[in-house]
Amino acid sequence: MAHCTAFQNNRRIASGDFAEVLPVAQAIGGRRPEANVLLFDDETGELIDPRSGKAPAAELRPGYQQPRRSKEAAYRFLAAIASSEPGFEAAVSALFAGDQTAFERASQAWPVDVSDHARKLAAPAFRGDKPALRLGGLESVRRLEIRASFQRPILPFNLQDAAASEGYRRIRTRLLLSKANPQVIVVTSPNPGDGKTLTSANLACAFALQPDLNVLLIDADLRMGGIAATFGMPRGPGLGDYLDGRCTVEDALIRAGQFPNLCLMTSGEHRSNPVELLDSARWRNLIAGLRQSFQFIFIDVPPMEILADYELAEQAGDGALLVVRENHTDRRAMRNALAAIPKGKMLGVVMNDAADFFAGKRAVYGYREAETVQP
Repeated sequence: MAHCTAFQNNRRIASGDFAEVLPVAQAIGGRRPEANVLLFDDETGELIDPRSGKAPAAELRPGYQQPRRSKEAAYRFLAAIASSEPGFEAAVSALFAGDQTAFERASQAWPVDVSDHARKLAAPAFRGDKPALRLGGLESVRRLEIRASFQRPILPFNLQDAAASEGYRRIRTRLLLSKANPQVIVVTSPNPGDGKTLTSANLACAFALQPDLNVLLIDADLRMGGIAATFGMPRGPGLGDYLDGRCTVEDALIRAGQFPNLCLMTSGEHRSNPVELLDSARWRNLIAGLRQSFQFIFIDVPPMEILADYELAEQAGDGALLVVRENHTDRRAMRNALAAIPKGKMLGVVMNDAADFFAGKRAVYGYREAETVQP
C-alpha cells in the first residue's frame, strides 16, 4: 500500500498507509478548501486532494511498482509544502546539486515537521549522488603539524618514554591479533581524568606507525572533547560541526603532519546538545562511510558516567577499551563500567599510572605512568 503523509498548515497530522491516512485528512479538513489539508504520496511525490478521495497510482493499478524516492519526489514536496519558507530556492538548488550539507542548512529555519519530512525524502537521492569518502580523496583535507605540549605527551616524540611507547605497541599487537577483529574501537573510562583521551591518542599514533594501516581518531566527546588540545590542533571544524550540517566530512578531517597514515576529527566547539547529534542518522551514516576509507577508527567517547552520551557514541563501535587509573578511578564505578559494556564488545582494560605487571617495573610517560592489562 502506498505510504502517504498529511499536512495542514505545514504541520504533519498523519502518516502511514493511504487507507489509514485518508480518513484522518478528510476528518480534519472535511471538504473545505480553506482547511489547507494536503495529502502527499511519499514514494512518487504525487499530491492527492483528500476531498476527492482519489487513490494514488499504487492503489489504482494492481502490481504497480513504486519508484524509489528521488529528487523529483522531494522537489514536488518542497514545491507544495515549503515554497513559502525562507531558504526554499537554496534548498532546491542544493537538492539538485546533490549537496546534502547545503540542503540541511537551507531547511534549518523551517517548521520541524516540514524540514524532517523533506530531509527524509531527499536522503536516498543524496546517498545515490555522493559516494563515500575514499582515501584517494584525502588530498583536499587540510594537513597540520602536531604541536603536543609536555603536559599532553604523545608518542614517539619524547625518546625518554620508550617504555610507555612499548606499552602502547603491546596494546596494538593484542588488538591486531584479537579474534574479535575490530575495525571501529571505542575508548572510554568510568570517570573523567582516567586518561582515556591520552590513551586513544597514543593508540591511534601507535597504529599509524604501521606503514600499511590508515587510521582515524575521532573525538566524540562533544561536551568536553580533548583531542584538539592533546595534539595542539584547532578545535574546529570538527565532528559537532559536521553533525550540525555546518561543514563537509572533508572539512572536519585533519591529516597529521608527522603521521602520514593518521587523520583526526576533533570534537568541534563544545555542544550543549550532544545527545541529539549522536542520536541521528547523520552520525551513524558518517561512521558507515568512514569504514570504507580507514582500516582502523578510534573513537574517544565520553566517560561512562555521562550515560546517554556514552551509549549513543558506543553503538558505532565494534568493541570497547576501558581506561582506568590507579588511585584515581572509583572501584564501584569501574565495576559498574565493566558490567555495562556488553561482553561481546569488551576488548580489554588499559590501566594508567600503574605498575608494570609483566616486567615488575613502572613505565613512566611524561606526567603520568601507563601500562596495560588485558582481561
